[in-house]
Amino acid sequence: MIITHHLKNNALRKRVDEKTNFFLSNVNGGYTIFGTDYNDSRYNGVIFRKNEDFYKVIESIKLGEGEVQELRNNLFNIERIYGNCIERFFTNHTDSILYEVLNYKGYIDLTLDCRKIYDFDTQGRIYEIINEEGCIVIKYTKYKNNSLLEKDYEIFLAIKGVDDYLKVDNWKQVSYDFDKKRGTYPHELYVYDSLKIKIDNNIKLVFAYSTDKQIAIDNAIYSKNNFDFIKKTKENYITTLTDTKIGTKNKEINFAYKTSIKAMDSYLVKLNSNFGLYAGFPWFTQIWTRDEAISLKSLIIEERFMEVKSILFRQLKKILSDGRIPNRFPHSDLGSADGVGWVFKRVYDFIKILNEKNRLKEFLSHKELLFIQKQLSMAIKKLLKFHSKEGLSYNESLETWMDTYYKDDDRKGARIEIQALRLSMYKLMVLLCKTNHDPKENLYHELIDITKDRVKSVFLKKNILCDGKDDVTLRPNIFLAYYIYPELLTSREWKKCFDSALKVLWLPWGGVSTIDKNHKYFVEEYTGENNQSYHRGDSWFFVNNLVAICLFNLDKNKYREYINQIIVASTNEILFKGVIGYHSEVSSAKELRAQASLAQCWSSATYVELIKKVFEI
Repeated sequence: MIITHHLKNNALRKRVDEKTNFFLSNVNGGYTIFGTDYNDSRYNGVIFRKNEDFYKVIESIKLGEGEVQELRNNLFNIERIYGNCIERFFTNHTDSILYEVLNYKGYIDLTLDCRKIYDFDTQGRIYEIINEEGCIVIKYTKYKNNSLLEKDYEIFLAIKGVDDYLKVDNWKQVSYDFDKKRGTYPHELYVYDSLKIKIDNNIKLVFAYSTDKQIAIDNAIYSKNNFDFIKKTKENYITTLTDTKIGTKNKEINFAYKTSIKAMDSYLVKLNSNFGLYAGFPWFTQIWTRDEAISLKSLIIEERFMEVKSILFRQLKKILSDGRIPNRFPHSDLGSADGVGWVFKRVYDFIKILNEKNRLKEFLSHKELLFIQKQLSMAIKKLLKFHSKEGLSYNESLETWMDTYYKDDDRKGARIEIQALRLSMYKLMVLLCKTNHDPKENLYHELIDITKDRVKSVFLKKNILCDGKDDVTLRPNIFLAYYIYPELLTSREWKKCFDSALKVLWLPWGGVSTIDKNHKYFVEEYTGENNQSYHRGDSWFFVNNLVAICLFNLDKNKYREYINQIIVASTNEILFKGVIGYHSEVSSAKELRAQASLAQCWSSATYVELIKKVFEI
């Protein structure tokens, strides 16, 4: 099959053998993931958000005959091409899919899988198909059990634009290979073949969905009546969004960069009056504090300053009594040792770039700067009281970004990137004291000097920067430490530590392992949901991209080959693997693959940052 990325008059085409998917989203948190020809995960399909719940509606929309020969990403829409026949999918800001077919005579097969996304109960599942207000309306009712006496919830799908159709009314069992390989249960489900929609050459359809019947109908009617206007508006928006240039003529890098900018827009969601960034699709549809903060740099360098400010101030208002920020929204039981540090690291980056562009007063008032300083001062005091010992920052098990364990490997204690984040917070306080004319600036200079000396004395062992106090295991967290606070070591010291780390972490396809390849816990193949390989071998694309940034900043000539190989691997994964145009979460250490979450925010974000850094005009 051929994968094509197309924008304006430029196109990039490549024949691939492995299965790929495509992805669409809206600012309401709704999204669509479809396979090229079939879905290999129960998380694929059309999903929408209502309050804090996610509902799946459609399993697949598929022409009844033929095989997909080409999958074309036009950035504002997706095309599946069967010879002369073309299917087009795109979304707007309502909960709906706009769908167009050209040059086809036959039927569209519409298969449904209505349910809350994590509801796999097979009892009390009832579909009804009716006609109302010129729409086909499919009502799904989930009852508590097969007695059908007590309703649990309802989902409505309104379809506008159908002239003729056949009711199929058939349940069938499907097996999901991707989920089976990950060890995800259940990986076999029953879905509902509902309709065969007749096409006589060309058709434009709208599929609108809601937990409220009238909302679904109204959205379907509005979107159908404004089909071409919505399509053109979407195209213009994406064209403007991706109208940015970088200093390379490499076509693959240019397309991967633009698709990643578009991907970042897909992760943005409106939360009441604030913005947020989802961590990833399909199963990280929450606001994870560290993921969001790490990802924010891409929005900063793309000058999406209003969204950045909205996100940062939302986070700053959530500082807890122990100085931390909750690990995610909605809240979970896992603690976050690094979330608060990453948020303030991005505050520093935000203020720095606004100063460089002489736009600080435009986006941050004196009152707001004082608020930031107040929140930072409170966080530092609480962290020193509750999460510090012997001059170092301490965390409990599973509180860093490496939040899984295997046997005795849980990263409890003092960890290198957490020390760097604390130093970064002190560095921001110095900047804020200068900006706000606060005489406490010298106190924080002293705190920086004391903490730096303490961290170096504990973590720096000859040519190795240890991952933890009393833990000489080599992990890529030393690159995070450099990225966060490069002032910790001299350039010479960093180079020696990087060389030691790359010697045991580097993967020849263009990434780094999450643990020394000689370590007893290293696993070269992705192990799925049991997490054994997750932080003990799997290569994380966000880390790879940050590693390349660090190598470029430290010595771009010395590390040129490493940087180039990371860019090639990440670019290839974005364009031709997993979900086209999106960056996956991890790859097995053994070879470049798209695995785990196939659309991960911080992967796309750090790729944008890397390409902007290396090829900045």
